[in-house]
Amino acid sequence: MATKGWTKSKVTKEALIPYISTGIIPEINRERWRVSAVNETEPLPRPGEFVIFMSFLDRGFALPTSDFMRQLLAFYSIKISDLRPHSIQQIALFVAMCECYLGCPPYFPLWVSIFHGGAALVSNSDQSLIPNGGITFQVKFGEAFIDMAHPKKAQEEVVMAMRSAIQELKDTGLTSANMYKCWLARRLIPVRCRGHYMWEYRGQNDCTRSTAAEWTEEDYRKALANFTTATFTTFDAEVQPFSEDKPAPKRWQKISNNLPPLAGKEPPEMIEGEEIDEGEEEDDGDRTELDSEALSQDFGRRTRGSKRGATSSS
Repeated sequence: MATKGWTKSKVTKEALIPYISTGIIPEINRERWRVSAVNETEPLPRPGEFVIFMSFLDRGFALPTSDFMRQLLAFYSIKISDLRPHSIQQIALFVAMCECYLGCPPYFPLWVSIFHGGAALVSNSDQSLIPNGGITFQVKFGEAFIDMAHPKKAQEEVVMAMRSAIQELKDTGLTSANMYKCWLARRLIPVRCRGHYMWEYRGQNDCTRSTAAEWTEEDYRKALANFTTATFTTFDAEVQPFSEDKPAPKRWQKISNNLPPLAGKEPPEMIEGEEIDEGEEEDDGDRTELDSEALSQDFGRRTRGSKRGATSSS
């Protein structure tokens, strides 16, 4: 396997203005993030910073991140920059499915029953993770639990019930385009820390929206086309997500043990010190720097005993 290293970032402050105006990232005068210096050929995060990619901001990522996102990274012992943009998108869709259509917090046992991870290594002789974008999460086939030793019977039963509910939703017309609409069209950000769940959405003035501004159909089509080929038809989805006006059933709203288990310590909050870098879907030119010490090391829960090895860029 060929090594994929860092390249010089192409991100500018001007390129980030749309994300500031829509509330996805804070204004730069709050000193919460920065773009890479013009002379940096690879990210040089300062103490307290970590790297993200600009393309993450189109796919449901914003700061501060949710407990689910932080503990997912900690569970797999990876950094946010180890993920490819498509993996951020998969996580966002999973959160949207749970909150908007199942009426539950993102449920980690369900996650591991649906997704598996792949790690891109430097070479056959060097089993370290490539420096950026080395982890990909994809939907897997089959019903089996993976990545969790001896899941509790009660969890298995809940997961099977949730998967049956998902199949029923698909049979009644739920599509990926619907799931994008339930967060992107409503200006909600799945992996951001929010004041309430998406099933409690209260309309245009909801406090968890990134902005109160509504989409025009043309702008929404462009935003969607930035990261998916899902076909937009109308804002009136065939399968409507839960909201304050369409209450979610209480069945799973207070489900316990929904977060990825931690290995003895809480991952650092992804709040302060971002450095924003730009890049393409498969390019690291899209990075931003943020903080993370516990989010490096190996991708070991997927392939136990294998070397996950992504060193921190700091």
